[in-house]
Amino acid sequence: MSGVLVRPFVGHLMDKKGRHRYLLLGGVIFLITHLLYLWPNQLGVALFAIRLLHGCATGILMATFFTLAVDFSPPDRRVSGIALFGISGQLSGTIGVVLAEKIMGIGGYPYFFILCATLSFISLFFSYFVREVVEDDREIAVENFWERALHARLRIPILTAFLFSLGLTSFIVFLKPYAKTVGLIHVSYFFLAYTISAMGIRLIGGDWPDRYGPKASLCPALCSLAVGLIILILVPTTYGLIAAGVFCGLGNGLVFPILSTVIIARGGESYRGRFMTMYTLVFDLGGLLGSPVFGLIVQGFGYTALYCTAASFVLMGVVAFYRFDTAE
Repeated sequence: MSGVLVRPFVGHLMDKKGRHRYLLLGGVIFLITHLLYLWPNQLGVALFAIRLLHGCATGILMATFFTLAVDFSPPDRRVSGIALFGISGQLSGTIGVVLAEKIMGIGGYPYFFILCATLSFISLFFSYFVREVVEDDREIAVENFWERALHARLRIPILTAFLFSLGLTSFIVFLKPYAKTVGLIHVSYFFLAYTISAMGIRLIGGDWPDRYGPKASLCPALCSLAVGLIILILVPTTYGLIAAGVFCGLGNGLVFPILSTVIIARGGESYRGRFMTMYTLVFDLGGLLGSPVFGLIVQGFGYTALYCTAASFVLMGVVAFYRFDTAE
């Protein structure tokens, strides 16, 4: 929730004052947050306060990192640039899980949070040397931004991004408990296949949307994610987890950079910070709203209903983008 609430302010300030100072600010808060986790030893106000601070740091860093990725990508190759940058997140997610399990096996959660703080410090150190494409202050009217943000050209891409984020939430949050119900222990097979396929499609086909157009590449990518979600319930085996991970990874590998590029192109180059911030905010919003809704679906109707609903949301995004979006 704090990550969602902080995003609009960060986007506005980045476009007005630049990216670098907020990259450093987010890095400092992120580092401090991981050290603070060593303090509380029970569920209470202190832990919730740290989580709120953690959400703010994550919101600032996600918005700033991806805005910088947009800044450094040539406009005619922006999809492939963002796709290439996104590999860092995919790769670190896989390495981080394995590394965290090893560290916690040695020294428990205190070692884990010290590791997180150490990695945060290294990231903050390198962030200091990042230089912006444009250093001058950007004076942009807030009213003009919201007029652009609510324009019909942006409504469908933002809606599609939200529906896409709901599809991601369904397996990021609920795959582990679902796997237990069908007797599967190691969900890492899914996430390993997911990461490899997402990285592979970004390396091999990262320039396809730039070459053939965003719309031509978006439909098969969204459909691939929906197929992966259906495979989870049709093939509840280890091989099914791997196949589902491949399809979901192929979908996520292209959908994220395509939609971000479409939103920025339609919103305007001068508003890159705020529109990239809005785009990352949509994904947090999908998790914030999707998690309790999907939880209620599981309680009332089971996991089959959950993944059918999630796949339907993703396919609704396909219909919305290709049936109702008329902008080029």
